[in-house]
Amino acid sequence: MIKKLEANVWRLQPHGLTNNYKMDDQVLKKMAEVLKSTKKPRRLEIRFEWYKISNKGVQALSHELKALTSLREILIENRSMIKVTDEGVSMLSQGLSQLTSLRKMHFLFAGSKITDEGMHHFSKGMRNLISLRILNLDIFHWKISEVGMRSFSKGLKNLACLNNLMLRFTNCNINDQGVYHLSRAFRALTYLQSLYLYIHKYFQILQQKSSIV
Repeated sequence: MIKKLEANVWRLQPHGLTNNYKMDDQVLKKMAEVLKSTKKPRRLEIRFEWYKISNKGVQALSHELKALTSLREILIENRSMIKVTDEGVSMLSQGLSQLTSLRKMHFLFAGSKITDEGMHHFSKGMRNLISLRILNLDIFHWKISEVGMRSFSKGLKNLACLNNLMLRFTNCNINDQGVYHLSRAFRALTYLQSLYLYIHKYFQILQQKSSIV
């Protein structure tokens, strides 16, 4: 259920499941509890696809994440968490907010039941990651309006040490005002060297490999 890839690098993954749909909250809870056996991990990978996981499973994972304060890198990929709502994102963000030593985060999350409220909670947790240097964020199918993007932009401004930022928003209904809030956040990131922004509905790609002007 948890695999050691190399020294201080761990991957949380299902083991022996021939059908992805057998992955549920109880299995995730047992897998998360195994994290207690790791000794000062520096990198953690968590990948799930097409599983029946709800807010309860996310809560169990978040509870164990809080103790992994030695982490420098984390990768979370959840491609089909259709049962997870704003409440689940709030609980997961509480766990992530404790990882103040993170230098790199890759966060991919799909969820059609997540709204501006979920984005607000995620952004609130993200604000604590003040040591973050690299952020790769993929958001799918969240119902985000200008309100949600304003919250996200406020959280992003707090990541003053960022030098590499990649943002992808697919089918998230982001409008011009949302893009405007993002642009203001980019200007506050004075150490930013590389920026990639992709917004599906506008088919706009912004790439920059020098400081924002």
